[in-house]
Amino acid sequence: MWTTSNVRPSASPMSPAVSGVATIDTCNAAATSYDTVLYVRSGSCGGAQISCNDDTTGCGTSTDVANPHRGSRVRPTVVAGQTYFIVVDGYKGKSGNFGLTVIPPP
Repeated sequence: MWTTSNVRPSASPMSPAVSGVATIDTCNAAATSYDTVLYVRSGSCGGAQISCNDDTTGCGTSTDVANPHRGSRVRPTVVAGQTYFIVVDGYKGKSGNFGLTVIPPP
């Protein structure tokens, strides 16, 4: 898990070793302190958007403990060796701390 603070939007590169479906999320009530928007771009920060999510049921942040849904989760299909950029942004300009979990394809 990567954790960062008060950077919005934040982009992190990823180059998977194996092709398949990756799971990427900001679901962490202890580390994520705002309503996130998560998207993945192919090749560069300005590349084609291959996945996007604003709210995911059951994916909580510190702002929605009683009804977790303001965290974001995507499951893009990725290709080994291809570079992807994971972008964490905030709904309506929100920012704060976030925990980013990246689970590569099995």
